[in-house]
Amino acid sequence: MGQDFAATLCDADRKKYRRYALFSCLGGCVAEVVVDTNVLIILYQKYLGAENSKSMFATAMSGLASVLLLIPFAGITDKIGLKKAAWQSCIWAFVAFMIMGGAPWIFSDSIASTIVLIALFMYGLTRPLYAAAWFPYMDNFLLPKERAGFFSGMRFFYTLQNAALILFLGQVLVRFEAPVWLLQLTLLLAGALQLVRYYFMAQLPVNPDESKDKEKYNVLKALNISIKNSPLVGFSIYRSMLGFAMASVMPLTYIYMKTTLKLPDSLIVYVTVAGMFGSVLGYSLAGWFIRRYGSKCTILVSHLTYIVAPFILLSSIFFSNIYIMLGLFIAGDFVLGIISAIWGVQSSAEMLALARPGNKVMAMAFCGTITAIGGAVSRIFTSVALGAGFFAATWQWGEVYGTWYHGLIIVFSLLNMLFTILLLVVPAVVPEHEDYYNP
Repeated sequence: MGQDFAATLCDADRKKYRRYALFSCLGGCVAEVVVDTNVLIILYQKYLGAENSKSMFATAMSGLASVLLLIPFAGITDKIGLKKAAWQSCIWAFVAFMIMGGAPWIFSDSIASTIVLIALFMYGLTRPLYAAAWFPYMDNFLLPKERAGFFSGMRFFYTLQNAALILFLGQVLVRFEAPVWLLQLTLLLAGALQLVRYYFMAQLPVNPDESKDKEKYNVLKALNISIKNSPLVGFSIYRSMLGFAMASVMPLTYIYMKTTLKLPDSLIVYVTVAGMFGSVLGYSLAGWFIRRYGSKCTILVSHLTYIVAPFILLSSIFFSNIYIMLGLFIAGDFVLGIISAIWGVQSSAEMLALARPGNKVMAMAFCGTITAIGGAVSRIFTSVALGAGFFAATWQWGEVYGTWYHGLIIVFSLLNMLFTILLLVVPAVVPEHEDYYNP
């Protein structure tokens, strides 16, 4: 078992492996931030001539791949081992980013944005394989009491690093009128750093028992164990619905700022940086907050904040002054950054706590897949809604004038309030159930 193996390591070794894991994360997470913060991909697609719906759909590529492949790749990871899975993930991610960065040089303007979309999906295919290996790797050297502190510290450093990167890009966008080359170089750098990620992952320990009984491994049996783990299922469903309500909020905000308000790219990047510095603050507080107030309070506060934050963005509807609107966008993204960081640390620790020994890889994949469904469906729905014109370009309610953006934010805010009922299936919130079944 991962925990049993971690307990056999001395403190010095576990500290060394935590350092290697941090370096691996710092190298590889640049690619994730480029994709997951959405703003760089949206700007890149806009420079390549993509429409709003296509730009929004591009942000769904990674989540869509996770939905399709996380569970099958968990079986592959258990079959081929953690090291081989990590190598395959990193090398193909490297190739995908080389294609993304080089697309405008290699392909004509008419198809470059489509090639980038395909490469994004290709990168998305590598992430489930990486995710299937990452958490079991962590379980090999982390004791249960070390999880929250490690995840909090790791994410603090990688968010700080990437906030500095995005802030630098924002400064350059101010100085240069045609920054496509800068976005290309960022994509190429993100790809090259995937090789750094693998180098340090290869230094991490693997449980010697991991290689046993590979030929007897049964994916369906492992999946069945996860499905019958009702606390894990309940937590996964909650994460999925929360993801559905929140995944499109900030990408929509960036598109609205770019296409409707016509704000310069530098200001859009600054809003993103505000969210990232919010994450830095959140990660610096996460370990202390979880230890001080416990899992139940952390989850309840996170959900309440997820309800409040979109209304900060929505309040921009009452103002016409662009600087006030910009301030509200910055405040909303900053608050979302803080709570997303705290929730992310709590969520990671909760997944490891709910996964049954001997079924870690599949349990992580199962929870990740259910979670990814929410985010992917949210962004695909939003993309279709934008493309088909489901929401009026402008509308009026009394003295208030709104746009398609405000309509979508209202929908997602109401859904988040509705999903509060799902807190009842989260084990940390309601830890004891008296099940009864008499067919």
